[in-house]
Amino acid sequence: MNSLVKSLIQPILEQEGQKIALVPGGFKPPTVGHFSLVDEVAKNSNIDKVIVLIGHKNRDGVSKEESQAIWDIYKKYLPSNVEIQISDNSSPVADVASIIKNNPQNTYYPVVGIRGEMDLGDLKRFDSLKDKYDNFQTIVIKSEEGENRISGTNTRAALIGGEKERFQSYLPTELSDEEKEDVWSILQKTPIEEMYAEPSEFSYPPMIKSLTEYMLDKGMNIEPLPKVKFVDDDAENAKDFFGKTAYYDPNNSVIVLYTMNRHPKDVMRSYAHEMVHHMQNCEGRLNNISTTNINEDDYLYELEEEANKVGTMTFRGWTDSQTNNKL
Repeated sequence: MNSLVKSLIQPILEQEGQKIALVPGGFKPPTVGHFSLVDEVAKNSNIDKVIVLIGHKNRDGVSKEESQAIWDIYKKYLPSNVEIQISDNSSPVADVASIIKNNPQNTYYPVVGIRGEMDLGDLKRFDSLKDKYDNFQTIVIKSEEGENRISGTNTRAALIGGEKERFQSYLPTELSDEEKEDVWSILQKTPIEEMYAEPSEFSYPPMIKSLTEYMLDKGMNIEPLPKVKFVDDDAENAKDFFGKTAYYDPNNSVIVLYTMNRHPKDVMRSYAHEMVHHMQNCEGRLNNISTTNINEDDYLYELEEEANKVGTMTFRGWTDSQTNNKL
């Protein structure tokens, strides 16, 4: 009996009525880790049903509809008591609270995966329910940490980088080669295309090319050049004040630009900023960084300060060269 089964059986045996496990998450996209967790919980004889709740928020262009389409492929290999659905609320955790509240006749087991301290906040989301309802008990599943762990973030990085083989290694081994191709095809329908992808309404590639040539003329150490990807349909991110505008993936040498509801000039300024990070990577200066919070790392602060200053001034120099300094 493995540790997961042990963690499930003890609380479940003490309850009466229908026993339903709830697995909320983003699943952008669902990986072999998600599949294995749902499979093992569903196979426990004390669980009547498992409901997977997919969140609404897009992640790097992967949508809730695409997540559900992939889960539908996985369902062929999951027990028959598994249900897959997009959450009614924007947050699947809110759905969990609503289900527990409106169905007092059942006992619910929200499943929370914990990889480390970073995920403890997910567990605390259910603390407020403890004093309100007695028909639920949270199940915590611990998994391994590490750079090579299977996660949505790593899977999306492989997707963005066009690393098909690496991406497919993160899918359930039960899938046939044809089904793995189907999963890849589903996600290729997102607007993250090969270099250079062209978003709707505004043609960025000519501007990207011109600015890049300007950087090379100025002697910036940016070769080999990175790939550039665009995310043009992430409505949830566009509405989020703290959402992403751009980021650089040093492992795959990819710059991702979020364009929805942004002025093209602002998008290009983000490109200039991320190209400085690419330069830092080409010079071997992005090693040993363990956080994305500049308040926690003085060296990261210096790197971001350089990217802000050099990126902004390079962008200004390029725009002046294009307009002959005419406003």
